[in-house]
Amino acid sequence: MAKEMLREGKIEPASPTAALTPNVSDQRNYLYAVVDKTTLPANSGANWVGVSLGVRLVNGQTVYLSHHVDPTWSIQRDIPAATTVELPAGTTTDDIAEVSIHRGVVGADSGATVQVTGIQRGFFLGQDYLPQPSFLTWNGDVVLDPTTTSQVVWRR
Repeated sequence: MAKEMLREGKIEPASPTAALTPNVSDQRNYLYAVVDKTTLPANSGANWVGVSLGVRLVNGQTVYLSHHVDPTWSIQRDIPAATTVELPAGTTTDDIAEVSIHRGVVGADSGATVQVTGIQRGFFLGQDYLPQPSFLTWNGDVVLDPTTTSQVVWRR
């Protein structure tokens, strides 16, 4: 599928700023991960609170967000949910300095708290587009609310 998208010209060209746009990148440029969270009170209706995953690389201060700064792309559901973080082309596991969790609000802020208890199976795709071994696992207990909207959960 990834190779077909490349052949069809549906992949954003590599550039220094490509990872900051919402356009689809080469699938080997993404960190794939599963986030486990619970929202209290539970989300319902048009107003909801979600989370995104953030990654900061060792060579900079930019935090690349799984929702590309669009809260409607946040993880809303309260079961383990897969997400991706687009990173600059060529990023490796050794380039990742830290991983963070970010609270995102869609509509009016309900004041809900989000308890994040794990990140599972963090991996990249190899040059052959096959999943590489998972290098990122975190288990803990982080609570995000209107005053604490992000937290680093993993550091190299």
